[in-house]
Amino acid sequence: MGPIAKRLPRKLARLWPRYWRPKWKLNARLIGEIFSLSLFAKAIYLSAVHPSDWAISINRRWRIFRYETGLPIAIILLAICSGIAFFGWRAAQFAAGDLWPELGGMVFDIFVILIVYEGLQHRRFRREAIQRQQDIVDDFKRWDSEEARRRISGAIRRLNRMGETAIDFAGTTLSNFAFAKEGIGSIKGSTFFDGKWGQAIGDSSVQLNDVEFDRVDLRSVKFSPFEPLQFMGEVAPRHCKITNCSFRDVSLNGVIFNGAAIVWSDKPPDEHEHAEYDEEGEPFWVPDSYGPFHHCDLTGASFVGCHFENADFRGASGLGDADFYDSTGLENAIFSDEAAKFLAMQTLERNVVRLPTVDEAFGQWNR
Repeated sequence: MGPIAKRLPRKLARLWPRYWRPKWKLNARLIGEIFSLSLFAKAIYLSAVHPSDWAISINRRWRIFRYETGLPIAIILLAICSGIAFFGWRAAQFAAGDLWPELGGMVFDIFVILIVYEGLQHRRFRREAIQRQQDIVDDFKRWDSEEARRRISGAIRRLNRMGETAIDFAGTTLSNFAFAKEGIGSIKGSTFFDGKWGQAIGDSSVQLNDVEFDRVDLRSVKFSPFEPLQFMGEVAPRHCKITNCSFRDVSLNGVIFNGAAIVWSDKPPDEHEHAEYDEEGEPFWVPDSYGPFHHCDLTGASFVGCHFENADFRGASGLGDADFYDSTGLENAIFSDEAAKFLAMQTLERNVVRLPTVDEAFGQWNR
């Protein structure tokens, strides 16, 4: 036995790691490897290019538990005190009077104060921190300026680090902004136009100009749930205006653009690439530019009642699984081929989402 183990009672000495059974040592080593942050994160992030939501959630919660709370130290202290109280009582050969009840009360205090209360406090502090960052977005989202863009991007990055991606962008006026270049990887579940309109205070109309949503997680983002004045036809003013924006290398699964005006100022080029020739005279294609929906998966996206102008869907996939019911301008859009255009055009006749009636629209206005 080691010098420390010799000083312990026989039953406690058996718990010394050096004298563990081989099976115990193996299990302890495996548990240590599983919960080692570097190996755990590597296993998650190298498993796929886009890790699953549960893997990201587990990694984030483990990082918060390990670095942002005092729970690990509290749990270790609880385990030590519980071990002393239990094994010491089992190994003691003499009556200790009120010692063991006192130790039991101390263990209970550690559990309640250092673990339960610490968990509740951290939850409250986290909610307050998320609300502070959302307040920053609220303060600057209606002010289209360079300073506002810097402050908004910083607040969104901090929200992403805290695991919050559903951000309230209602009433935003944003231009010349690139989410990925600002270090923002996800705005999943966020809301832009939330349906409030015609109000002197609180109008949530959205204007997005030259905004790049490339390589950002946009799943379940609600750009516009409906256009309140859709019954007026093409002359209706749009409460969600998306101008010269791009959605490259993203998935629009569950994204809602209903009633939005999606417009590009310039007509798309005839070709996005040109031919060059190698030394043997064989041609190869060199890209000059990319369309706004290049490598974009439109599966599950809803464009009900949208107005398109100078749209370019070349390079997009999932056109047959998107919903373009009652959209205008789609017939003038450019597609990769006639088959892709046919898939998109056939959804014009499929009514998947019911548009609001006149009474519903004005009822929303009077709310």
